[in-house]
Amino acid sequence: LLSRRLKREPLQYILGETEFMGLVFEVTPCVLIPRPDTESLVEAILDLEEERADTHRIAIADIGTGSGAIAISLAKSLPYLDIVASDISPEAIAVARLNAERHEVLEQVTFIQADGLAALSGPVRYLISNPPYIAEGEIEGLEPEVRDYEPIAALTPGLDPLRWYRIFASEGAPYVEPGGWLAVEVGAGQSEDVQGLLKESGHWGEIVVHSDLGGIERVIMAQRLGGQPT
Repeated sequence: LLSRRLKREPLQYILGETEFMGLVFEVTPCVLIPRPDTESLVEAILDLEEERADTHRIAIADIGTGSGAIAISLAKSLPYLDIVASDISPEAIAVARLNAERHEVLEQVTFIQADGLAALSGPVRYLISNPPYIAEGEIEGLEPEVRDYEPIAALTPGLDPLRWYRIFASEGAPYVEPGGWLAVEVGAGQSEDVQGLLKESGHWGEIVVHSDLGGIERVIMAQRLGGQPT
């Protein structure tokens, strides 16, 4: 039984930690294991911020924070950020808070248990998310160490794999400053569909696509129409 467990359970859960953006994060079966692909999302934000001349404090939001890897990595790299990090799971919020304490960014990151955009009360410069994007019918075909151990709610939004992108495209704009950005991770083969949703909504202007190390279009950024952020 132990040998079967060691073969199938992800090593990160057995060890209780994993590395992301050069930082070590605590992980439990309550949170998705951060993937190297998601580093592309963090790097896309960092690249945009490098182009800014000023470093006055700005607000960002990380929806579905899980272990907190995205929010905490950004906080460590950019100390002028004020971040709201939310998740519907109280267990995930507890893990993320421990990771923020570990990396000494609790003063920068506010954790909120909430579903999606309900965590937000005002506009932010960056609305960021790595949402569930695997269709419910595809879960059975995933590798056993993913299907049997990682939280299903963090993997699939149900029958519609684009559910969260529809929400962000149509309802996310009021929560982003004019000129600010929506930045999301997408699954393989979803890039064109997500870009289409953003264009059809009429809320977003420039769209930028970033590929991961495997050449897959992994990150989509869309700029909110309405001028430059203050």
